[in-house]
Amino acid sequence: MAWALAKLRQPVPPPFMHAFFQASFSALPYLNATLLWAVARQHWPPPGTWLEAVVEESFKLLPHMVPREVSNMVWAWRTLQAGWPPQAWMDRLFQETLALLPEFNGQELSCLVWGLAGSGCRPPGPWMAAFMRATAPQLPSLSGQASQGLYPDLPCPPQDQARSVPCPRLCSTPPP
Repeated sequence: MAWALAKLRQPVPPPFMHAFFQASFSALPYLNATLLWAVARQHWPPPGTWLEAVVEESFKLLPHMVPREVSNMVWAWRTLQAGWPPQAWMDRLFQETLALLPEFNGQELSCLVWGLAGSGCRPPGPWMAAFMRATAPQLPSLSGQASQGLYPDLPCPPQDQARSVPCPRLCSTPPP
């Protein structure tokens, strides 16, 4: 339901948000990254206790996440602007994703690095080297959107500047 509401981009009344967080709190052992993505996409301000529980559950689940889940989770943490998980969580993220990076597609790599860019945490050298190795072969096939996500401070590609719509950011696209 949270994903569908986020796709609709309609305002949600505070009583509904309160009820949503109460109901989803009991489901946190079954947390998935799409739930956190939807909360971030809607800019719903989650209660601190809810976020603490999400940090705890996601810490346990990191070794079992697939690239899409990892990139959505990291994107959501940055989008929520509610503070980053503790250093132990970040260390585990880098440890668990190091060998997984070659399995990420361009969009997932873009969302991952965009999210990390706002964390204030510098990835370890070996992780960055693995990230660059995973990204390099995909650069020729990345769309303007994906390369914009990889390098968020660059201006929009010329074809996007010619249009009157803002340059799309790849990581704002919803999961399938």
